[in-house]
Amino acid sequence: MKETKYKFELIQKNLYSIISEHSLTYMLFIDGHSNILSPINYQSIKYSHQSNILDVISKKKHSGALFKFSINKKLFKYYVDYLRVLNFSKDKISYTELRQTFKTIEESFKEKKVNNKKLLGLHGELHTLYTFLEYGVDLTNSFQSELSETKHDIKTEEILIEIKTTRSLNRNHTFSDLEQINPDLYSENGFIASVILEKNNLGNTISEWVNLILMKIRPENRGSFIRKMHLLYNIYLDNPSRYLSKNPILITEFHNIPKPVITDAIQSVEWQIRWESILPEKVHSVKDFLQSSQSLHSKYSHIE
Repeated sequence: MKETKYKFELIQKNLYSIISEHSLTYMLFIDGHSNILSPINYQSIKYSHQSNILDVISKKKHSGALFKFSINKKLFKYYVDYLRVLNFSKDKISYTELRQTFKTIEESFKEKKVNNKKLLGLHGELHTLYTFLEYGVDLTNSFQSELSETKHDIKTEEILIEIKTTRSLNRNHTFSDLEQINPDLYSENGFIASVILEKNNLGNTISEWVNLILMKIRPENRGSFIRKMHLLYNIYLDNPSRYLSKNPILITEFHNIPKPVITDAIQSVEWQIRWESILPEKVHSVKDFLQSSQSLHSKYSHIE
C-alpha cells in the first residue's frame, strides 16, 4: 500500500493536526480510530479513513480518521488552539466526542449574516460572565459557548447555568427543551439566569463586552476565551449593536420553572413563562446566589 507522508503535531491524547508534504491542506487526524460508517454531511470538512500514514518527523506509521478542512489558515489555527484546551472525557478522543464540535464550527463558518436572536443571547451571556467577574468569580473557562455536548451555557463540576435573555420588561422567557431544565437528569445543580437588555447607544457592543471581560480574568484564561469567541462568533465581534442592562440578573433553580404537561405522543414543545409566576423567595440576585455557593468563589476566583 502506498505511503502517505505527513507532518504530525500532537494536539492532545490521540488527536493530531497534520499537513501533507505535497499540499497545505489543513487536517485533523484521530489516531487509531476505526472506519466511520455514519455519513459526514459537513460542507467544509471532508472525512476519509487512512492507513499506513507516515509521520516524517517520528517515522511512525498511523491509521485512523482523517478530516480535511476547507477553511483559511487563521480560522484553522483558532480551531486547533481551542481543541488543545477543550476537556475531553476519555483517554482517547473519539469521533462522537468531536461530532458536536465539528457541527458547530461548520455552522459558524456558513454564517453569512448576523442572527439577531443569537446576537441578543450572546450579549446576555457576556453580560452574565462580566457580572460574575464583578463579584470575583471567573466562569469564562466554564462558558460552554457552542462547542460542547452540553445544552447549557455554563457548566462547572457543581452547577449548570442556562442564560435566558429578553428585551421584554416583564422577563418573558421562551423554553423549547424539557430535558434541558429537568433537574432529575443532571448530577450538578441547575439554574436559570434571567437577563433583561435594551438596545441603547450607551450600552456595549460584543467586542466591548469581550474586552471588558479580558481585563478582569486571569492572564492564563485569556487565550482560550479569545479563541472561543473568534471561532464561533467572528461575524458578531464587529457588530455595532449596543445593549444595556437596566435590571439586575435574577437566578432560580431548574425545578422552579413552570413546565407544560405533555404526553408521549408530542415530540417537541415550546412554551413561554413570566418570571413573575415564580415565588419571590425562589429568585435570587447574583450576589445572593454566590453567597450560597461558596465553592464557586474558592475554585473560580479571578482575584490573585
